Amino acid sequence: SSYKKKDNSNQYNQLKKINLKKEIKIENISYTYPGKSNPVIKNFSLNIKKGEFIGIIGKSGEGKSTILDLIMGLIFPSTGKILIDGKEINSSIKGWQNNLGHVSQSTNLLDETIKSNIAFGVPENEIENTKLIEAAKKAQIFNFISSLQSNFETEVGERGVTLSGGQIQRIGIARELYRDPEVILLDESTSALDLETEREFLKCLDKLKGDKTIIFVSHRKSALENCDKIIDLKNYE
Repeated sequence: SSYKKKDNSNQYNQLKKINLKKEIKIENISYTYPGKSNPVIKNFSLNIKKGEFIGIIGKSGEGKSTILDLIMGLIFPSTGKILIDGKEINSSIKGWQNNLGHVSQSTNLLDETIKSNIAFGVPENEIENTKLIEAAKKAQIFNFISSLQSNFETEVGERGVTLSGGQIQRIGIARELYRDPEVILLDESTSALDLETEREFLKCLDKLKGDKTIIFVSHRKSALENCDKIIDLKNYE
C-alpha cells in the first residue's frame, strides 16, 4: 500500500550509498522536455560496466547533458529505464546520488582554504587529512598544493592565491574524490581549458580508470581519447 508508517531506519537506508557491483544499464530511453514536441533523446541504450571509462560525444543540443541528468536521477525518462545492477534507479534515488561525483564545466571555489574547498561542506573538525591528501594526489594537484607556503591552509580567491583554470578544475575533481563516489560524471569538464591543461587533466582521469566508473561527456574528440568506448549521439537522432 502507499501508506507507510514512519520508520526512521528506512530514512537511514535511503542515505546509504547504492553500490555499483556490475553495470549501469540504460535501456532504450527517450526524453522529451515538458512543453516540447520532439524528444531530445530517442531510443538511447548503453551498458556501462563497473570500472569502465565511457565517452559520450555530441554537439550542443544533442542531449549530452540530458543523459547525465537522467543517470543522476534529476529527471526521469519519458520511456525506457535505467538500471543499476538490475534495479531501477528511482527505487532508491538518494542512495544512488550519494555514490555519484559530478564535475561540470566550471568548478566554483569559495574564498576559503584549499582544504575546505576540497572537503566541501564537511565541518573543519571532521575533515580527514589522509582522505584530503589522497584526493589531491589522485586529482594530480597535490604537488602544486605542497609547493604553496601554507599548503592546504592556503586561501584562494580574493584574499589568497590565484589559480589557473586547470588547477581549479583539478580541485573540482579532488572535491568529488574526497567524497569517494564510485561513479564520476564529467560534463564538458575540459571545455574551458587549453589543450595542454586538458591533457594534464585527462592524465589524471586515466589514472582513476578501473578504480572508478567514469562517464565523460564532451563535444571535443581530443577529450575522449583515453576512453574505453565512445558513444556518438548523432547515431541516436
